[in-house]
Amino acid sequence: MSVAVKRLIQHAAGCFGYQVVPVAAYAKASRALGLADASPSLLFQVDPVFQASYARGIAITGTPESGQVVCSKRESRFYNLLSIHRWVAGIPGWQVECGCWKGLSSFLLNEQAKRLKPSHDGAGFMIVDSFEGLSQPTAEDRVPRGPDPALHGEQYGAPAGTFCCPQDAVRQSLSDFPAIEYHQGWIPKVLSTLPERTYAFVHLDLDLHDPIRGAVEYFFPRLERGGVIVLDDYGSLAWPGAMKGVDDAAAALGQSLIPLSSGQALLVRR
Repeated sequence: MSVAVKRLIQHAAGCFGYQVVPVAAYAKASRALGLADASPSLLFQVDPVFQASYARGIAITGTPESGQVVCSKRESRFYNLLSIHRWVAGIPGWQVECGCWKGLSSFLLNEQAKRLKPSHDGAGFMIVDSFEGLSQPTAEDRVPRGPDPALHGEQYGAPAGTFCCPQDAVRQSLSDFPAIEYHQGWIPKVLSTLPERTYAFVHLDLDLHDPIRGAVEYFFPRLERGGVIVLDDYGSLAWPGAMKGVDDAAAALGQSLIPLSSGQALLVRR
């Protein structure tokens, strides 16, 4: 490959926020990160529809990429999310995301809905968010200090206000789906203002104990039979309140949940 062609490829990649890295350097970095094999080894890494949709969502919403290991885990969570979304596609009821940040997961879910039904314009999908970032953490969200200061060095996973993105910016990113319904307010308080509905699919990405517990206790009784709640942060060490919030709500409802190795968990209405 000529130098001119290499420079052209590097310039094109840079325009989209990517950097061309020599294979040898990539392999060395992968070994340094502790990866046994840098080549794709799981389905989500080579699924062309998922990878194209994920790349498009990242670009449209402006969601920042993460480091290689974290990014791989995030992609696996999104792949699970979309797989579960397809699983409940035939169940009647509203679909909702609580905690959307820049709108990436809402974009992916609605883009998949459009693939399943080309006329889909966002109708039947609802986003509930403060659009002011995280609420104030409570004692249940405190991260215990452990032997790894990089993992357990802060009192909370993040301060109040983190992950703030204005509603107008999210609407712009999701402009392909103009019928999406938006409800702004602090969870769980804002949930009492929602229209009375039944739900087929609920995605909770709220990080903190009180919003998560309140959302599970609100939505689970309103799930259609076969409907599912996907809990994004259940197994995250950075958000210990997430697990406690889900466990507290599940115990109060007399329900058992399904934890996934990705850190997610599921509650299914049987």
